[in-house]
Parts: sequence; structure tokens; C-alpha cells
Amino acid sequence: MKLIKKTAAVVCAASLALSAFALPEALNITGNDMAIIAQAGGGGDEDILWYNCFNYTKLNENEVKIYSFYNTQYYIDNYNDGKCDYWNPDNGFLVFPTYIEGRKVTEIENGDLYDWDKGASEETQIKKVYIPSTVTKIVNLGKVHYYADDDEFLEELLWKPVDGFTIYTPKGSAAEKYAKENGFDVVNTNKYEESAPASSNDISGSVVKVGNKVYTGKKLKPAVTVTIGDKTLENGRDYTVSYKNNKKVGKATVTITGTGDYTGTKKASFIIKPKKVTVSSAKSTKTKTVKIKWKKSAGGVTGYQVQTALNKKFTKSKTSYKVKKASTVSKTIKKLKKGKTYYVRVRAYKTVGKTTYYGKFSTVKKVKCK
Repeated sequence: MKLIKKTAAVVCAASLALSAFALPEALNITGNDMAIIAQAGGGGDEDILWYNCFNYTKLNENEVKIYSFYNTQYYIDNYNDGKCDYWNPDNGFLVFPTYIEGRKVTEIENGDLYDWDKGASEETQIKKVYIPSTVTKIVNLGKVHYYADDDEFLEELLWKPVDGFTIYTPKGSAAEKYAKENGFDVVNTNKYEESAPASSNDISGSVVKVGNKVYTGKKLKPAVTVTIGDKTLENGRDYTVSYKNNKKVGKATVTITGTGDYTGTKKASFIIKPKKVTVSSAKSTKTKTVKIKWKKSAGGVTGYQVQTALNKKFTKSKTSYKVKKASTVSKTIKKLKKGKTYYVRVRAYKTVGKTTYYGKFSTVKKVKCK
């Protein structure tokens, strides 16, 4: 048997001990008496953990079983981190949690349900509880124990239903069936059902980084970095990667799927930018006019942007012109200054929704305007 303070494991000594003592209805047990009884229990190898006035054990990596509810100040201070959030002493209503430390509650074995802070008596019996839909097995809830023969200390332990016991639970749950089989009142509600917490091993909570690429005509599969907290996960061991729409210019999708110790999925995206445009010529054959020609950009671009300026750094008299068709591969610019030397460059762009993505500018061409 183990009784470890707060976050460590605690054997269900109190439950075992109480099942070894016939408690007269008039007897009140309060305060540190519960701790004395708990530590008097014997036998058993299971590690019992504490959570918010409940002690429980792990059934497996995904499920837990609740044994007991203890709300004495001693237990709150020493084993429950000062918390007892599921108990409302004002209306005598107890909510059993849906999840404990990321694992769903699937079993409850909790007879002798009292407001232990006020003692164990008929007047302190808890008669209103909420049981979540995750629970599939219930033992002795809503019952108090007694012995067939008080002269035999360890005679057979019997259980008697508590008068007026009511179970609140979602419709169709195992708790609803249990209530009807035992003659308890049942109220259908899912008001206190808790959502599944995000697992620390759930890829959906990860941060995914992936860099943009430039169109090549082939399917692009950039490397990704996946982190959860401070840990960087390993591709192939912790997750797999799949790609979609990763050939043409635009937005591509990456799907990260947990594997091994990790579950869930996470989507991310990267941009395939247009490749660098090649300008084939920049000529001035008419007064105050310059005509630029370039090679068509592949990969499904939306159009092109043409820029002119009076210096090669494009800081002097820079002007931009938009060519809205990908099939158009020339632009004639008029009303320029006669005799001036102009610098020109072109880049392709792709519009996705309201966002425009640009490729790199072409090599700068220089032309003197007639």
C-alpha cells in the first residue's frame, strides 16, 4: 500500500478501510479521522492518484476509474492541491469529471457517498450527482454499506440504495441505465459534460514551419519543422507528411499526421512563387515610347508587373504597370520623356483570394527613349 502526498499515487486505503468497518448511521467521522482510517487500510497493489477531491486509478493510457470522493479540509489541503471544484456544498450537488489528466473517466466504484467534511451520517449523504457519458461501468454508486452479521467483523458486506438518490446524465448513457436498474431518479442533461482536452501528444496543437518555394514544373515537397512546446518532432517517427496542390504557382497544402506516440493532424501551407521572368527585348522605335517583351511564365500565373525608372536602383521616377493576362507577353509604354534613358524590369504574379504573390524581377534592361 502507498499513500503519497498530493500529486503522487495513493492506494484507495480509505475505501478499503471503510469497507472493513461498519459505520453506524449516527457516527460522524470528520477532519483528520478520515486520514487515520485511510492509512489503516491494507492490501492491494494499485496506485491511486488524487484529483480535485476524487481518488482514481489509471485503467490504461486513455481511461481512468474513480474510486472515492473525499472533501474534508485535510484531504483538500494535503492531496487535492487545495481544490474541490466539482462539489457544491450549497445545494449538495456533486459532478463527476468527464476527464482526469487527459484521460476519460469510464468507471466509477464509489459507494458510501457522503459530504465527508460534515461527517458520515444519513443527513450527510450526497443524493444528487452528475455522471458523464464517458462512464460505461458503475459499481455501488448511490448505495451505503452494512453487514449481514454485526457480530462478525468481516462478514459479507451488503449495499442498500440511498432514498431519493438522483443521477443527472446525458440521455442514453450507461448511467441512465444504471439509475433505472437500481430504482434511482434520473434527469437527462449534458450541462456538465466536459470537452476532451488537447493532448500533449496531439499534432493538432503543434507549430508547423514550412518555407515557400519557386515554381519548377515539378511537384515540390519542402521540408517541414514540427514542434510541440520545446520539443522538435522527427519526421517518419513522430509524424508523416503529405502534400496537395504542390506543383503549380499558388498556395500548396501540407498535412502533418501523427504517428508512433503522436496522434491527430495539422494542416499548414506554403506558397509556390512564379519563377523569374526573362525579358527578351526593350526597345524604343517611336518617339516617347518604349516596348518591352518577355517570355511567358509557366505554372498558372495570373499576370505580370512591369516597372520603369530613370535609374537602375529604381528610386527615381519609378512607375509600375500591371498586365492582367498571363498570355500577354509585351507592354508598350507611352508618354515617356524624350531622350531619357529608362531602366525596365518585369515580374510575374499570382493572385490567391485577396493576396498577390510575386516572383523575382527579371534582369534589368536599359533603353534610351526616342
